[in-house]
Amino acid sequence: MSAKRPAAAAAPKKAGGVSGDAGEALLLSDSTRYAELEKMLLRESRLPGPRGNLELAARFAEAAGRQASDPLWRLLESWLALSPEQAPVNDPREFLPFCALLAAAETWAGHKSRRRAIAAQVRVAANDPRWRLREGVAQALQRIGYADPQGMRGLIAALASGRPTLLELRAIVAALADPPLLGDPENVALALDRAEAILASVAATGAAERKSCAFKALEQGLSYALSVFVAQAPQPGFALLRRWATCGDANIKRILEHNLGKARLTRRFPMEIARVRDALADTQHTQGRKK
Repeated sequence: MSAKRPAAAAAPKKAGGVSGDAGEALLLSDSTRYAELEKMLLRESRLPGPRGNLELAARFAEAAGRQASDPLWRLLESWLALSPEQAPVNDPREFLPFCALLAAAETWAGHKSRRRAIAAQVRVAANDPRWRLREGVAQALQRIGYADPQGMRGLIAALASGRPTLLELRAIVAALADPPLLGDPENVALALDRAEAILASVAATGAAERKSCAFKALEQGLSYALSVFVAQAPQPGFALLRRWATCGDANIKRILEHNLGKARLTRRFPMEIARVRDALADTQHTQGRKK
């Protein structure tokens, strides 16, 4: 079952310029105008600022997926190679590797020869110090999942294999916390399975590593993603929350409490939430007596 892709916003039309869907497609189709394309993306990036131009990034990615020529692929690779020093956080140039990552994902389904390179880029970007690139990984995996669910599941399995980093685990969580993808029962099962394994990784993380930025990013991702999974599959989802409510781990307790407060759960499952809260309280009481 393929997930339904969210529609990208239409581009605003601007007189005398190249902005707009037709203008963007024109620049993508002509390799002699790639410098102009890059300038347009930089100009319209909305960086520096709190929120980049996600609508433009989505339109660019989808248009690039339709073009997908070899010269365009080489352009995407050059943008993906921009280091944090060359394209720092909140600089307009940071928008280029972000857009390139989404565009590369759009070429996944139609270009099997590029899949190994895309998988490598996904792993590298998952560990990038720039938070926007890490967000781009989740969106890239989702885009692959809309067109090729099995391919996305394979990429997630590869990320989870061996000794995944905390940021790779965070990418998995963020990618799967997507309601359109969770319309596929296989993705729901994968999300719950990965949640179980990742919570076990959290519980096994040492005190020193829990102070790291990577651990905090994973905790933040889990603090909303679990509620997305549970809302889609309440029975096994709440069973998972109840199991982990008894573990006594302070970080997991905080993760569960954040999820139990999400409106997607509080509006529909007050009794189930109460059961998880009771388990948390019982565990805390037991720990207090042992002290």
